[in-house]
Parts: sequence; C-alpha cells; structure tokens
Amino acid sequence: MSYSQVADLLNELLGVHYHAEKTYKTGIEHVEDSTLKSFFVVKAAEKASMVNELTDIIVRLNETPLKMGQLSQKAAKIWSDTLLFFKGNSKAAVLEECRKAEQTVLEEYEEVLKHTSVTGFNRTILEGHRDEIAEGISSSFNI
Repeated sequence: MSYSQVADLLNELLGVHYHAEKTYKTGIEHVEDSTLKSFFVVKAAEKASMVNELTDIIVRLNETPLKMGQLSQKAAKIWSDTLLFFKGNSKAAVLEECRKAEQTVLEEYEEVLKHTSVTGFNRTILEGHRDEIAEGISSSFNI
C-alpha cells in the first residue's frame, strides 16, 4: 500500500473526528444538563487532539490532510443520528447515541489497523487513539 493509500485511510478517520468534534460542540450549545455539557467539552477536546495528531501523520506522509469542511459520507453517517438526539431526549438517550457513534469510530480504527502498511510511529499513534476511544466507551458514558 502506498503512502497515498495510507493517507486516504487516515483522512477517513480525520473526517470522522472532525464530524465528532462538531457534533459534541453542537451538543454543548443545545443541552441544558451541566454534566452533559462538561462531558461534551471533554469529548470535543479529545477529538480536536486526535485531529491534530492525524493531520501531522498525513503531512509527514507528504500527503494533503482533509480540511474541516470536507466531511466524508462515512463520517456523516456515523454522527448524523446523534445530532437528532440533542433536543428533547433524556441524558441517557443522548449518551447512548454518542456511545454507539464512538463504537463505530472504534471499529473504523480496527479496520485501518488491519493494514500492515500502517507501521511504526503512525501505528503507535493510531493504537493510542483506538485505546483511548475504547476506554472512553467503557468508562465515560455512564454519567
């Protein structure tokens, strides 16, 4: 697999994180529960950090990272249903939709990490993201 193909995989993840960050920021604006707002602030910051790391990897591959406005269909599919839950739904329902979206993101990481052409430092960064997402799914959606 070429650097360009690896960058394409990473750009898919980048698009997913852009959309997730935007979704969490939208949640901050639309929910009234202070605990949920705080949770969304933390999750948006987590996604922003992952965006920065993925962008750095793609640039080091001498490829062009996806820009904020260029959301992939996959990213939109993963997070669009979550947006519908911000108004008029219980905290538990909102968190469950976010958890489901994060689970899908985790599955995307697993798919990318199946590619043996993602190696070394890049693999380590992606495995760290995957582990952070998995830990978040198991511990942080029970507020």
